[in-house]
Amino acid sequence: MSYATAEAGLLTIIRKLAAFTTTNSSQGDYRILAKGVAKAVVLTPGGFSREVTAAPRRLRQAWIIDIEIFIPWTDQISTISAAVKSVRQNIMDEVDKYPTLDSTSGVINAFISGGSQPELWRGENRRWWVQTLRCDIEERSTVTIAE
Repeated sequence: MSYATAEAGLLTIIRKLAAFTTTNSSQGDYRILAKGVAKAVVLTPGGFSREVTAAPRRLRQAWIIDIEIFIPWTDQISTISAAVKSVRQNIMDEVDKYPTLDSTSGVINAFISGGSQPELWRGENRRWWVQTLRCDIEERSTVTIAE
């Protein structure tokens, strides 16, 4: 497995929610924000860690994927706040239902472990309230040694 496989698996789970489709969710493509959507999710790479867990080459990899939730800025902070809370809870609940990202190859566990405080983000034509969730994805693999 690779980071790209893990990210694609996570996006598939997010798109199981009726609120997210190919129009308003992407892997690193912020152009979806210019399409007049009511909310959006953009996945971006976070950090990672690797370790050898058994000889000769059994590996554990932990990928971190940032899930950026975008809600359009309106005049009522209470409306935006409610929308952010609802969207993030729906995403967390969906990932909790699919800890292996619906059997994505190599995934042992996926879990949203935290998030940033929402902040104002300015696009070219619109202002957004954005909150970033951290999804930790663990995989195990065996590498065949070639030497």
